[in-house]
Amino acid sequence: AESHSLDLSLPFKKKRGAQIATCRLPFGALHLVNMHLGLVEFEQSRQLRKILAHRYVSGIPATEPLIVAGDFNDLLGRLGR
Repeated sequence: AESHSLDLSLPFKKKRGAQIATCRLPFGALHLVNMHLGLVEFEQSRQLRKILAHRYVSGIPATEPLIVAGDFNDLLGRLGR
C-alpha cells in the first residue's frame, strides 16, 4: 500500500487532515481517502478543494474505485452540492 498525509488545517482553526492511500488488490488498485473537515462551510470548501487538487488524488483514473470516508462535519448537508 502507498499512503500520503495531507494537512488541511487553516490559520487560527483547529488542526484537520486527510489520509490518502492506495491498496493493490488482485482486481487492481483501490484508492481511499479518510478526512476530518472543519466545522463551517468556508473551511470545508477550502479543504475539499485542497484534497481534489492534491497531485495524488487528481491523478486517480476515473476507471479505478475511490472510497471517501471520515468526519465531514456537514451538519447542514451542503457538501453534496
